[in-house]
This record gives sequence, structure tokens and C-alpha cells, in this order.
Amino acid sequence: MKSMSREMQFRGVDLMGFNYIYRPRWLLSGTFLMIFCTGAFATEDYGISGRPTLSEPYFDLARPVEVWQPSTGKDQPQLGTVTSNANEEIRQILQKSLTISNLKEIFPQVSDANRRGFAAFYAERDYQPLWIEGGNWSSRAVRVINRLDRADEDALEPDTYRVSKLQSDNLDAKTLAYADLALSQAVVSYARDARGARINLAQLSKLITPKLELPDVEAILSHLATDPDTENALASYNPQHQGYLALKEKLTEFRDYTASIAPDSDSRDSVNQNPNTDILKKNSEKSPNIAEIIANMERWRWLPSDLGDDRIEVNLPEYTARVIRNGQLVHETRVIIGKQSTPTPLFSNKMVHLIVNPSWHVPASIVNKEILPKLAEDPEYAVRNGYEITELDSGKMSIRQPPGGGNALGFIKFMFPNEHAVYLHDTPSRKLFANFQRAYSHGCVRVENPFELAAILLDRPEYSEPRLKAMIGKGERLIRLKEPLPIHITYFTLSVDESGAIRKLADVYGYDKSVAYALRKQPSKAVAALRRTVE
Repeated sequence: MKSMSREMQFRGVDLMGFNYIYRPRWLLSGTFLMIFCTGAFATEDYGISGRPTLSEPYFDLARPVEVWQPSTGKDQPQLGTVTSNANEEIRQILQKSLTISNLKEIFPQVSDANRRGFAAFYAERDYQPLWIEGGNWSSRAVRVINRLDRADEDALEPDTYRVSKLQSDNLDAKTLAYADLALSQAVVSYARDARGARINLAQLSKLITPKLELPDVEAILSHLATDPDTENALASYNPQHQGYLALKEKLTEFRDYTASIAPDSDSRDSVNQNPNTDILKKNSEKSPNIAEIIANMERWRWLPSDLGDDRIEVNLPEYTARVIRNGQLVHETRVIIGKQSTPTPLFSNKMVHLIVNPSWHVPASIVNKEILPKLAEDPEYAVRNGYEITELDSGKMSIRQPPGGGNALGFIKFMFPNEHAVYLHDTPSRKLFANFQRAYSHGCVRVENPFELAAILLDRPEYSEPRLKAMIGKGERLIRLKEPLPIHITYFTLSVDESGAIRKLADVYGYDKSVAYALRKQPSKAVAALRRTVE
């Protein structure tokens, strides 16, 4: 590559949305240094990165026109000639760069914890580069870059993780050291995004509270440093559940078809609704669009990597609960879920016990919004509906509905302690189960055949369905499960059946649209500091 002293222009996008021209003016040994890694971290553990200052140039998907693509054989990119002591020079530069005083300058958009993770990882290996060997990308690096360039196969954005071409007649040790850091940052960003880090879920809804399995920097880099199959090791951070993999196949199928009808489109995902073709006739009369497939794939990232061979699944758009034993479906029942104004939360937990003949301690939100206004209109409302009212020392009111046929929880409830105080339970309003759309509750999940479900979960002769029903009216009875049982309250509007057809359900809470919007509107994660010299 010829030495360039003239200005080179790159068009970038300010995070506020304004286009600008940046004219880089830095030269290194008479050669323009081109290292960009657009992968980065959010400023919070799983939030959206904040807007960086513009004291240094930041780019949104901006990079040199000639982007390196991994190749093999004689066409494999060369990083230039290195001297015999180059590896030691690289090691010393990494050691100097990854000091506490330099970390923020090197990784300006990375949280302190993640900065320390990079420093700790490289310190553990005595600052030896992870990806550079003999002045070139190692075979391990080539494989992992290949996976980053194919991130769109898993509905991620390849440009977020792309490391641009390093090109020069003679790249020095500092350039190679920074290339190593750039690729390390890209793979860590990919791995965390694959586990759900792209969206700040709290901004979607306070009722979306899964515990994301976000791997830390050291764990990711150590995994990739020791696994001989780096490409598949990196890809493994994406969900491996069958539901996700089936949607991944459909994403490829739909994108291929979209490309065939819109070959000049700026984006593979620009066709929002595919026409009625043979592909779509196979799937459903109301076919999903690509954005909906991606939104459902994203929600698979919110679930634990290990769902449990024994578990309960409640899919809200389907109004259905299922019991899985040894990986096989053993029970399925209709459920009633929260209204649009009071949605059922999304999270995973463990069911620990159930209660026959439960009391209902009315939540404060229902007391304030519903019961108190009714009491103001009708002083006999509480007595007529079997509520017991107690005035607390604080002056607030506690309302309890004792066990009985009119109890809102019915005759049994299933407990898995959680921050939302929701659970599965019986209901006296059984006619509502006949409706196709069943979003009527205040947030808890009502079960159509609760005693059949209880007998299956307890799985003991003394707690058969007839014996459990015989306990009705005999006071509250707490019964523990033999072992805590994972329960996952999920939100999937798309699934692929055994024939390969897509089944589409109504987006009752609008989460398809909100997730798709959040993915489109992510602030840029661009990082520019890795091309800078640390003095």
C-alpha cells in the first residue's frame, strides 16, 4: 500500500443522527493505519451504550472501502514483515497499554468491570497476543473472523463486530498489538450480544426481567483461547434450543426469498411483508415478516442456556402451559394471562410448593385501583364479596379473601417466589377458558385443570388428583415439590412445527414491535480508540 500524506475522507454518522465527514490526519511510519473494530460494550451490564463524546472520531458502520474478508491459501491477507523480536515488542506494548491509567483511553465505551477483564486476561497470559502469530492473523483468528462476518446468520449485525483490513508494506509491533486488542473486543461483544446484551430490557418494560447469562470478558477469551474450534466456540454463545434453531433456518429461507424479489434492496431485511408465495403458503395464511422472526430469535436469548430436562413452560401468546419431563411433553393445559393493561411478566424461576385452599392477600395495586373506589360507592361491597379488611398501624388497609369457592385464586395456587408476586392458580371464572383469546387477569396465570397439573407436578401416590380434591374446604395446606422445578414464562409469537411450517400467534402485548424497534434504534457501538497510539 502506498504511503499517503493527503487527507482521506470517511463518511460517518454522528450518534445524534447527523452525517458528517471526518478527515483522519494521523500517520504512522508514513503509512495510514487502518484498524477499526465497531464491536463494543454497553456502559451497563446489559444496557445500551451511551453516546460518546466527539473529541475523537466515532463511526457508525464506517470503515475503509476495502474491507478484509477471511480467505485461505495464497490469498490470505498478510500483515507485513516483522522482525525477530516483534513478538516481544507486541507483548511489551500490550503490557503498557493495559495498565489502569490507559484502560479508559483504550476502551472508552467499556464498563470498568469489562476493562479490568481485558487487563486480567492478558496479564494471565503474560501479555502474549491472542490472535497474532508471526506478523499475521493466526489460523484461530481467521476462523473467528469468519464467524463474525457471518453474524447475520444468527440475526446479529456483522458490521458491529467487523475488524477492517490491516494493510501496509511493514506494519510495526504497535499496529499488531492493537489489532489483537481489536479482535478480542469484537469477539467479546459478539458473545455477549448472542446472550442478549443488545437491548436494555428495563427500557422495554419493567415486567421483562429475565436473568441474562452474560459471560464476562475473561471467560469468553479464555474459552476461545483454549478451544481448538474457535469458530464454533464463538457461535455456541447463541441459543442452542430447538425453537431458536428452527427460526434461524426460517430466517435464512425468508432472506433468500426476499433477495430474489428485491435484489437491489439496501438491506436483506427491508421487505417487511413477503407476498403470498409457495414458501409462505407452506408456512401460514398470515405469514410473519423478517423483523418478527428476528424479534422472536432475540427473545430466545433471554432464556437460560439450560432450560432443564424437567420444567414448566408458559407461552403467553399461546395461552398455554406445558409440563416437560425428561425432555418430553407430558401435560398441556389452557391458561388465562394478564390483560394488556396488566401484562403477565416474563422471567424464569423455580416452583417450590403449592397451596390447597389458599387465602388471597389482595395486592396493593388492586386495592387502590379497584376495591377502594368500589367501597366508596358501596360500603357493603367487601362483606358481599367475602373480603376481610384490617387497618394496619401505618394507617394503610390490608384486605384478605379467605379460602372458599368464591376466592379469586380458586382452590389451589402454585408458588415460585418472584419480584412480581405472580403465580399460577385456579379460578372460579371457568367459562373464560372457552374463549380463544384469554387475556383477562391482573398478571397471574390462571390454569384450566389445576388439580390435574398439581398431581403431575407432585408425582406421588398420596397426592393423586382425587386425593388433592378431597382436601378442598379443610384449611390451607402447603405441599412442597420433591425438588424445585424450573418454570419459564415466555413470549413467542412464532414457532416452527414438525412439518416445517411457521405458526404465527397474535402479538398480544406488542413485544414483537417493541423488540424490533429497540434493535433498529440501538446507538452506535463504534470504538475508535484502538487505532490510537498509547504514549
